[in-house]
Amino acid sequence: MRVELNRSIKNDEIFEDRFGKEDEIDYGNLPPFGVSIAPLATLFLAIIAGSFLSIDSITIYALVISVILATLLFHRYLDGHQNSLNNGAANSITSVMSPAVAVGFGTVITTAPAFENIMTFIQSLPLTPIMSLVLLTAILQLVMGSASGVLGIISERFIPLYDLSSYNPGFVHRMVLMTPAFMPPQVGVLLTFYNVTGLKHEESYRDVMVSLNLGVALSLVLGYFLGLLFF
Repeated sequence: MRVELNRSIKNDEIFEDRFGKEDEIDYGNLPPFGVSIAPLATLFLAIIAGSFLSIDSITIYALVISVILATLLFHRYLDGHQNSLNNGAANSITSVMSPAVAVGFGTVITTAPAFENIMTFIQSLPLTPIMSLVLLTAILQLVMGSASGVLGIISERFIPLYDLSSYNPGFVHRMVLMTPAFMPPQVGVLLTFYNVTGLKHEESYRDVMVSLNLGVALSLVLGYFLGLLFF
């Protein structure tokens, strides 16, 4: 971060306002900090509590609670509720359809005859079952570009093909879960981030590779050996 900060200072880089002029924002009509983070904090706490209590579909319930709380807390700060609801509905459709399309595309790819050759090659490599599964997940992520889509296909179609009985299920889950973020920056959450911020790949590719992909790669290696040691 210090290297990037010094580079920005040297190049006289400044923050760019790509979504309107600063005077369009009414800073006097913003909610307090505590109110602003309350829905997000509620979401995390509800998911954690529901997980400990083994509540099915807790994520959905937590999201509904957070949305209702945000509506109650922020209604006085919104100019028009209808516009907010319309934008939320439109954005939710995009969020749902993106992984759905990726899953459909990935399903077609994995059922193609050529993919059987790839699968056979991966399984023939001198790797442990879990490392073979990680490699397969990484290859699918490169093709699909959707972390959630890849995890859905891997969980349903390919994990049953591996003999993972000697591994802790939590260890397998975490290794597979980290793998999509190890690949080049094309995961869905990053593309959404680009849409929100207005950034482009060429503006942030290097930073994302260092902070996200390299970090996850180190976590995969460390997690693998720690998992073998403690699970």
